Amino acid sequence: MARAITLAESGQDSARPLLRAARERGNRAVVLGVTGSPGSGKSTLTDALIAALRARGQRVAVLAVDPSSPYSGGAILGDRIRMLRHHGDPGVFVRSLASRGALGGLSPRTLPVLALLEGSGFDWVILETVGVGQSEVDVAAVCDHTLLVLTPAGGDGVQAFKAGIMEIADVIAVNKADLPGADRTVRELLAAQGLAPHDASTWLAPVRRTVAAQGEGADAVLEAVLAHRAWLGEEGLHARRAARAEFEVRTLVQERVLKRAREVGGDLYARVARGELDADAAADALLSGQAPPMSEQVTLEAEFLRRALGQQGGAEHVSVTPGALPPDLPVTLPDLPGMRMLGGVRSVEPGWTFVYPGGTQSAAPLRLRWRVFVDVPTPQPEVMDALVRQFAEQGWQETHSFPSVFVEANPSLWEGLHPELLRTLVVQSRQQEGATQVNLTLTDAEPEYVEHLRGERGRPHLSDSFEAPLPTLTLPNGWRGEMVSGQGGALRSVKAALLPPPDVAPDPATLLAHFLPQLERQGWRLLHREDTPGALSVHRTPLGVGTLTLRLEDQNVSALIVHATAEQGRGSSRFTVGIP
Repeated sequence: MARAITLAESGQDSARPLLRAARERGNRAVVLGVTGSPGSGKSTLTDALIAALRARGQRVAVLAVDPSSPYSGGAILGDRIRMLRHHGDPGVFVRSLASRGALGGLSPRTLPVLALLEGSGFDWVILETVGVGQSEVDVAAVCDHTLLVLTPAGGDGVQAFKAGIMEIADVIAVNKADLPGADRTVRELLAAQGLAPHDASTWLAPVRRTVAAQGEGADAVLEAVLAHRAWLGEEGLHARRAARAEFEVRTLVQERVLKRAREVGGDLYARVARGELDADAAADALLSGQAPPMSEQVTLEAEFLRRALGQQGGAEHVSVTPGALPPDLPVTLPDLPGMRMLGGVRSVEPGWTFVYPGGTQSAAPLRLRWRVFVDVPTPQPEVMDALVRQFAEQGWQETHSFPSVFVEANPSLWEGLHPELLRTLVVQSRQQEGATQVNLTLTDAEPEYVEHLRGERGRPHLSDSFEAPLPTLTLPNGWRGEMVSGQGGALRSVKAALLPPPDVAPDPATLLAHFLPQLERQGWRLLHREDTPGALSVHRTPLGVGTLTLRLEDQNVSALIVHATAEQGRGSSRFTVGIP
């Protein structure tokens, strides 16, 4: 029995035949739920009820639910300690379960275990819930009868009757009736019952005095429960069990939806925090069993670019094509089975400005950029292999370029160069619940930059600061920063190589933790943070939106700051070395 309960509690598929067999039994147990506030004596009264039932020759199973810690998730499972005197009785079975944080006092896995006990040959099954308050009434939905345990001095009867838990009680036990005020509590409860709407056919819960620690009143409680069972009749019991089955199915549905939310919702939560997705859309995506379409990201990309380009962000500079490829896309995608086009963005943006060794400067006034979003119901490695083969056939050569501004969680990244088209290509993919989501970024490149990527020209850098209201960041002691490139205008950015001291490991996450307080002091409010595979932070700034991306490159850290604003403000940006 213990092993069968473990299978049912853990939700194993091997428990399903056992549960079906238990539900098919015709002679099912009396299921009594015992609930009440913490400290009312539920466990002690349950112990007394076990003794009274065993004296009548009844076989008893007890399912005791203990509260789980909201922090550690652990549970003491100590209610059965009060039932140790029945430990050696073969006619008694006691099992403890954790509530797992369920607000109604019962975890979703309680119901399969209860069904297993109900159909396993016991005469009575007692379900003792965690200590509850006014509105935790799940116990009434899963039991034939509900016993509410109260104590003297628990508030006047009218206040008690306002509580939702009073309205589902079939029998009320005023425990610790040897304390002062017990008689008054009984009178007030009886009087309060008369205030509720009722007629001759309404069941009014009998109120019984008990002193559980001395075993007094247990038989009177059992007789009241049996009287309620007779009042229900077969038709009433059938209706309650049908409602119990409905509640069990609903609870399992809720559990599985929440499990899915925990498994695949991390990226959804991050996207809601970044403003890429609203909470309703994320919830709809989880309920539909599909990740939200990256067309939401297409919209975000377009809005980001339009804000960055300011007055130049009109339709002629930023075009969005939901569900289709962007116009003039200079690459052909492979025909992958089930590939779904989510959308694209084509934009005309200010070009980068590079300064190379020897003073050669490359400055294109404008550049074209395309972003394409697709998903494929195929594992990520197969998708990336097919894409890379297709692009190689079209003349793209693998290289290493600058990281994209938006870094997805756990991406697979491939970067390429087409020396004849003078364009770079970045392919990012991620596995998302049975499908691979892919985004492609194609960008114009100047001849000098192509030569640099092919190793024919030295590394570009910035010899001085430029107009861009970016934050000034100070490196940790001993670190050095080398400017690589930058861009002015409404979309301002700077890239730098950060070099650690010889005895320090270059860790992007540690660097991000060092930079975040500095960004906060300069008005950059953190909206989202990721530490895998490098480090990324997204901020709301006084003038717009900003990102800081840190990525490990050999023994250095590549740092990219991007600031999208709606104004052409002046300022400067540089990494400085913080040496005392």
